[in-house]
Amino acid sequence: MKNNKDTIRVIAMVLLVLVLLIMAIMFTGCAPEASAAGDEWAIIRMPNGEIVEGRATNAYYNSSGVYSITIDGTTYKTHMANVVVISGDN
Repeated sequence: MKNNKDTIRVIAMVLLVLVLLIMAIMFTGCAPEASAAGDEWAIIRMPNGEIVEGRATNAYYNSSGVYSITIDGTTYKTHMANVVVISGDN
């Protein structure tokens, strides 16, 4: 009888480890990094209240919400809450 209990315990532990491993893989997501190829119009609100806008020649954001965007040769780094990007014919 003890042998059966030990077998059930081992199976339960293996299943628990497998479930935890699957959950770790599922919850470890890679945040997308988006980029712009120059066909977007960007509007950036600066900390001093100034608004910068123009055609985005290079833009990307990372998982921490930092947006790096180049307008007229100047690269701005700010939080994505301060950026509006408009795609299409502008």
